Amino acid sequence: MKALSMLITSLIFLLYVIGCTQTSPEDVPLEQDDAEAEIAKIEPQIKEDEARNLLGQAYKVGASLSSINYISCSDSDEGKNFFTIKGTTKYNTSFGGRINSYTAEDQCYKDTRTGKVSNITLIEYYCINKTAYSYYLFNCVKGCKDGACIKMTEKPSPCAPYGDIDRDGLITSNDVIIFDPLNLRLTEEQKIRADVNFDLKADSADLSLISQYTKGRINTFPICSKQIAQQCQQLLDRINKSFGKGCNDKEYDHVADIDKNKFVNVLDISIVAQKSNDAVWCSTVILMSESPCLSNISFITSESAVIKKNDKFIITGNTLGVIGLEYIKSTRITSAADAFIKLKDLNFSTILTLPLIAQKNNKVSSINYGGVSYTVFNASSTNVNDFYIQVDLNGNGILGK
Repeated sequence: MKALSMLITSLIFLLYVIGCTQTSPEDVPLEQDDAEAEIAKIEPQIKEDEARNLLGQAYKVGASLSSINYISCSDSDEGKNFFTIKGTTKYNTSFGGRINSYTAEDQCYKDTRTGKVSNITLIEYYCINKTAYSYYLFNCVKGCKDGACIKMTEKPSPCAPYGDIDRDGLITSNDVIIFDPLNLRLTEEQKIRADVNFDLKADSADLSLISQYTKGRINTFPICSKQIAQQCQQLLDRINKSFGKGCNDKEYDHVADIDKNKFVNVLDISIVAQKSNDAVWCSTVILMSESPCLSNISFITSESAVIKKNDKFIITGNTLGVIGLEYIKSTRITSAADAFIKLKDLNFSTILTLPLIAQKNNKVSSINYGGVSYTVFNASSTNVNDFYIQVDLNGNGILGK
């Protein structure tokens, strides 16, 4: 009896040891080219009706097995692109001294137990640092087909820039995807663009409206019906075009730089939004705006002054505001039709090429800006390059008055 008891005890101990040394499923290397072994690990299975409550969200992120040494990885659709055609991720591993190559294709989720293919959930594979691979489970808003989400309607905002969170000029499914109602990932600019109901916050109510717009269920946003003066909408359009640009950028628009901090950003949008029905204020900003980028430059402001090559001067009285110009170069006046004067617009960092005309009362050219013509006069012999000039700086047609 004692021997039998010892035998039973030994068997229990042996089973315990075997149980402790058993390799878990998570430690087993992936051995199937189509990566179904990895897909089969996804638990729990999300039912179709549950998945519909998570539309537009990545609800589970997979990770490649830690026990495998990953060598390289490539993805045909270059990452987490839910709306491209089916992508293929290829990766190489080293395990037990053996190098293996595998392929995982993006696909609509298939329940390995029932064989049912989801028409909502997409498995999107991608590479991590071009070495290992991982995947997203993503619930497509308009459904999953052929290894990709069905694209939603792409159309411009009914009142730009609102709804266009990614600044691509359109409101698309991508704007829905990147919208984080908790504002954990949205920049300050994106929060303003996302606030389509104009309650001064970006939340799930805005997300719902943007999603409905992409599906064609609505054709406008509450903010679009807000009384926005035409002049203020012009300001918002200019801010949108020049957003993120500063003094040294060609696309910088000093009129769009409302707070004159030498950079067009979300603060400028916020200021105009607060004044959006004040046509007089917006008109004044457009007509009287001066460039902050000119504050540290010495300019010629007297019409009696002689302007030489590389000198800088200011013209006023036009609809674009105060404009700073630099005299770059000129060619001597000859019978050639290509004689010119070149000036640099210091507000917009553009080059103006003015044709030279036959002299009449020393007039050699004109600068046309913002509806005003500024006459250019020669102030030295025009038989040489880079001759001296004088300019009618206020556009009244008379030099010195």
